[in-house]
Amino acid sequence: MLDATTWQYVKSKSATQAVKFNTMTQTATGLSSTLGTLVGLGLRPDEEGGEQVFVDFTWLDGLLAIQGHRLVAEDAVDVIGDGLRERGLRVTEVEEGRRLEEVLPPADPAGAEDPGAAGVPGGDPITGPRDPDRRHALLFYRPLDPDEEDALRRLPPNTLVVALGSSRAARWQWSAGEDGYLDTGAIGLRVALRHPAAA
Repeated sequence: MLDATTWQYVKSKSATQAVKFNTMTQTATGLSSTLGTLVGLGLRPDEEGGEQVFVDFTWLDGLLAIQGHRLVAEDAVDVIGDGLRERGLRVTEVEEGRRLEEVLPPADPAGAEDPGAAGVPGGDPITGPRDPDRRHALLFYRPLDPDEEDALRRLPPNTLVVALGSSRAARWQWSAGEDGYLDTGAIGLRVALRHPAAA
């Protein structure tokens, strides 16, 4: 990302082609269901103050696990939950003592039989983004136990689980530092986490 509204497709470190788009216009027109699921995490600091970092959650199903400093990791779960709500997803904060199997949404028969799905739950990257009205995110403010990790294999399509801790079943494994930074693992960014929205 070059700045808040300029994105760059990079084949190598020397790529110079950039594409501009106006996020304010697209957001204001109410086309959120066709724009994917970009969630603002915070800033990647630089000499000029920093640039906003957005992560696209459009195609992520399964588990995003956030290990490290507990308070910062909890804030990261809050920030992700706020961003997913803003993009139109159903977000459920799972109460203490409830297990994953108890809160799983029912399988969506409409999504399962979608002929345009091409074997990808919830849609096809070529034909277009998923409908956020069909997506569901479950937020756990604790690590999943091994039985719950096994239950991830039975998640309905269009379901994302965000939990604290480290997991062998995680699609993405992020780390929260005591300094307030979030390391996005395979994405390769270290982000100064923004503050969650006030409740």
